[in-house]
Amino acid sequence: MESRRCALAGSFLSLVGAVQLPAQEAAAPATGAPDATIGPVLGDLRPDGAKVWLRLDGGRTARRTLFEDGAPRSRGPLKPRVDADGTAVLELERLRPGTDYRVLLEVEGEADLEVTFTTPRPHAEVTSARVVFGSCASHDRFEAQPIWTSMAAVEPDAVVLLGDTPYIDSTELARQRRRYREFWSIPELRPLAASVPVYATWDDHDFATNDQVGAQPGRERSRRAFIEYHPQPSFGDGEGGIYTSFRRGPMEVFLVDTRWFGDEEAFGEPGSGQTSLLGAVQREQLIAEVSASEADVKVLACGMVWNGAVRPGKRDCWWTWRHELDGILSALGAAKVKGVVLVGGDVHRPRIIRHGDARERLGYAPIEFVSSPMANHPIAAAAAPHPGLLWDATADSVAFVLEVEVGESAPRVEGRMIGPKNEVLRTHLVDPEDLGY
Repeated sequence: MESRRCALAGSFLSLVGAVQLPAQEAAAPATGAPDATIGPVLGDLRPDGAKVWLRLDGGRTARRTLFEDGAPRSRGPLKPRVDADGTAVLELERLRPGTDYRVLLEVEGEADLEVTFTTPRPHAEVTSARVVFGSCASHDRFEAQPIWTSMAAVEPDAVVLLGDTPYIDSTELARQRRRYREFWSIPELRPLAASVPVYATWDDHDFATNDQVGAQPGRERSRRAFIEYHPQPSFGDGEGGIYTSFRRGPMEVFLVDTRWFGDEEAFGEPGSGQTSLLGAVQREQLIAEVSASEADVKVLACGMVWNGAVRPGKRDCWWTWRHELDGILSALGAAKVKGVVLVGGDVHRPRIIRHGDARERLGYAPIEFVSSPMANHPIAAAAAPHPGLLWDATADSVAFVLEVEVGESAPRVEGRMIGPKNEVLRTHLVDPEDLGY
């Protein structure tokens, strides 16, 4: 597998502002900061670059040195941003594909930190990819979280957090920041986040509160904290939302934001009463980018599930906005897009579902993998029937591994649900027909 193997805690190169923060909160001080360094978190690893996030408390600074193939390439100071809760995003640019790098970080009052990684080769040269997905990790209910160690053991090329990572249940900025500090301090998570690039979206409990979408009071504070605490490739349209995407060889992952834009725009004909979950800008961008993707497999991933088999009374699933999902699949079908795989979380039950009803729009029946929870109690009421249900389990600690290998006529696509002891709970080899090949 490409790209991984960063050593332990550490950080990277030149400090950047990453995102323009809201003017009205530009001077917001760090609040409730723990007396320790948090991070690093590796993100946005590309053939020619990478980002690394970290947080330093008390206004401390650091010095960094970048080594390329063992030789020092650059040195300089690192000063976190007071207006971003003491966080910093370090950007590395103009790196060489397939090259070993090491970053030495010297932090005041602490032992030196180090990160090592190898940049991936150009996508066309990479013939396999392995990505691990998970959602719903409560560090209140589960103080020990061995699932992160299991995720590291599969040696993934990337980690995707599907939301409720962490549980915040408030849009108050100080609480948002505190919960992210606690989350990134989870002992089992820290070495994984420092060694494998992490990409993320949110779900209801880190966006606002249970089951909510759209114009929730204070949601701009939630977005601010998310931006401060994640080294993403991008954040939505620059003003709203947090959707983004990344590619690793034959797999491209599109992280869809199913919270920020919910119910804010009408959908369809005037008077239909239908609303949009994604908003027109995100929806059209998603269709265009998936249609243009040259990857063998296109993963559409979000916090919600892509089906309607949920606990009674639960509204926040794609079936509430089925009209919009039908439109997206119809557009992808018209573009003859192959290789669509769906990934969701949220419902506290790992499941595998074949969407046979999508065949008339997309041209084939895509498989949905539901990866939930990583560390939380299962929900029995979520064991709802679905005509395409292939597997369902009761589990309180599970992650999903998706592996793609280039083939002669079709890619080999395998999904595995794993548990906290790295045990395989279920393996599903996706039929090429369910990928449109």
